Amino acid sequence: MDNIDQSIQDALRDATPRGAARILLIGEASDKTTALRAALEVAGHGIVQGGSFRAAEVAFTQEAFNAVLVDGDAPSADWRGVADLVTTADPDLPVIVFTGSSSQDIIVDALRDGVADVFRLPRDLAVAADRVAAILEESDARRSQNERCGRIESACKDINEERHRVAAQVDALTGDLNEAYADIEQQMKNVAMGAEFRTLIGQELDIESMLRTSLEYVLQRLGSTNAAIYLREGDVDWGVGAYVNYDRQGEDYLQLVEELGAAVCQPMAAEHELVRYSDGEEFARWAQLDEELLSDSDIVAFACFDGNRCVAVVVLFRSNTRPFDDEAAMTMDVLRKIFGDQIGKILKIHRRAASEWPAESVDESDDDDWTLGRAA
Repeated sequence: MDNIDQSIQDALRDATPRGAARILLIGEASDKTTALRAALEVAGHGIVQGGSFRAAEVAFTQEAFNAVLVDGDAPSADWRGVADLVTTADPDLPVIVFTGSSSQDIIVDALRDGVADVFRLPRDLAVAADRVAAILEESDARRSQNERCGRIESACKDINEERHRVAAQVDALTGDLNEAYADIEQQMKNVAMGAEFRTLIGQELDIESMLRTSLEYVLQRLGSTNAAIYLREGDVDWGVGAYVNYDRQGEDYLQLVEELGAAVCQPMAAEHELVRYSDGEEFARWAQLDEELLSDSDIVAFACFDGNRCVAVVVLFRSNTRPFDDEAAMTMDVLRKIFGDQIGKILKIHRRAASEWPAESVDESDDDDWTLGRAA
């Protein structure tokens, strides 16, 4: 008893306040718990003492503490249960065991269970406040480091999410740019192709030469294919202007071309878009043609306009093993507009020439009639 009283006096005299901390002291009232509490309170710490382990557990779940001191002289299951409770709830909260026993077993067991320190009372009473202060400082540093690591981890997570978001935006933007570049490149190709085709047929003022030149250019662009060009004759009639027989040997190809024209020209005259039939047999049934003639064929038809007037209809067809793709469709769409303009130009020239034919050049005694619409 005298030794403990002397130790309390030494602790009260030598203790240096290290800053207030809230400490849960678990242990029944005894000389060593009273001495330890007094030493820590002098050092400036706020102490909450739980006389029973159950009361201490309730206090621990209701309040926040900076450290927990446990009486190691209590039954092993009790103080180990508290240590497990604290470690599970907050791994950074230090647990300190104090004991009046001189046995090394309790020290070994406590340290194996992960406690921060073991006080031997009354021997360590004078330095208990300093050791608690050191443990609290280490705990605060560890907690700050963990919080900093948590913030860094959270920041890294946010940065990673932002990186994925930006990467997705970059990918989308890159895709849009690639599409825009491809679109611009295709438009430039179309402009160049249109200029080339316009120059090629622009000097052709003979309809037959113009049709022949146009078909040669179309075949060069699209590859080998069967083709037929139908020209308007009057308001309702259509005639075959030119055709290409690519793979229809052994057939009456001209008859097939004429039957195709009779079926498609009138409906196509009002159609401003390309029309494609990937099922040749279905098209043949619609056109009331022999299905075998167009079986396994890929067919494209389009009208050519001079202003609002349809002046020609073009039909292309070949084996569906080499179908017309999107690039071929774009090529047809570009060329058909220029083709229609040139036909209109030739017709205007011919009509003007016929209407302005000098009267004195016509022999009225001749039976030939050279008036418009009846040229020989």
